[in-house]
Amino acid sequence: MTNEPLEAPVVHLDRPEESITQVDFAPKAPHTSQHEDSSAEQTARQGAFDSEFEWHGKRLHPFSSSREALFSQLRLSMGAPELQRCLDDLDGFFADAARMIWICSHTNEDWGVLRCSPSDLQNTIDNWCDENIQPYETSAATLLAYKIYAASFRNQHTSAPSTRKEGADSGN
Repeated sequence: MTNEPLEAPVVHLDRPEESITQVDFAPKAPHTSQHEDSSAEQTARQGAFDSEFEWHGKRLHPFSSSREALFSQLRLSMGAPELQRCLDDLDGFFADAARMIWICSHTNEDWGVLRCSPSDLQNTIDNWCDENIQPYETSAATLLAYKIYAASFRNQHTSAPSTRKEGADSGN
């Protein structure tokens, strides 16, 4: 066992039929400085942010603002109760979980035309769920959707722009 610092755990849900998720702890790469990451670390961090979740081996798209807007529009048109009430009830959130996983597993081109017909879009989602989410996988699907939803609120690290002009005093 080494004394290297550990990164945050990585949760694998590539086998949703299993009731226990696998968590890996990977050694953390040393930083080059306190404030700057190497370009490899920045690329790795961005890649992890962009493609963090999978369903049945398919990498899901991030729950972006356009996907969240579609999700909200579809919920509203289907007469779904307030989202917070559904988040508090595992069984009540499954319909939203199915919508979220479908939206994140498809591209804008896949759902763009269906957006103007919420009932056709919901029927498409229901048909996809019948083929891709088995009854024994509903808990795993719901857990994945909770994680996708929570991750959509996570801040993404970006460097602050420099306002200092070349040759100017640092202000200290």
